[in-house]
Amino acid sequence: MRNEMHYELMATQSVFKKTILEEIAKTCPDLSPGQPKVLAFLMAEPHSIQCEIAEGCFIEPPTLTNILAKMEAAGLIERVRNHENRRTVTVSLSEKGYETAQKVKRAFAIVEARALKEVGREEEEFLIPLLKKLRSNLLKESANA
Repeated sequence: MRNEMHYELMATQSVFKKTILEEIAKTCPDLSPGQPKVLAFLMAEPHSIQCEIAEGCFIEPPTLTNILAKMEAAGLIERVRNHENRRTVTVSLSEKGYETAQKVKRAFAIVEARALKEVGREEEEFLIPLLKKLRSNLLKESANA
């Protein structure tokens, strides 16, 4: 089974996620597993609506609703209802959320550097486009199913 693409991708994702959560726990011990990627997303895309966050973080909308409720209770985000469309809620980082997101981004950078330690520059530049292409192919197939 080893050396098969599905195994290597799943194993790498599992180890990468575990390592990131361990690194984040050093400076942000109260974050739950779904919260770091939401913080990073909101740092890059401030004032987003929930469906954009769900899509950008690959989180199912009901799961995101629970994550956001906990983040709001912890003072990490602020939600503002749109006056024109009462069903639309804009989510943004609070000051505490922004500070926490910066710590999360530093943890991401530390783990990425560790993962790329023995990877050459050429391999690194090839990796991201390849992963994007694989994801795009799979998303196209699932949309056509």
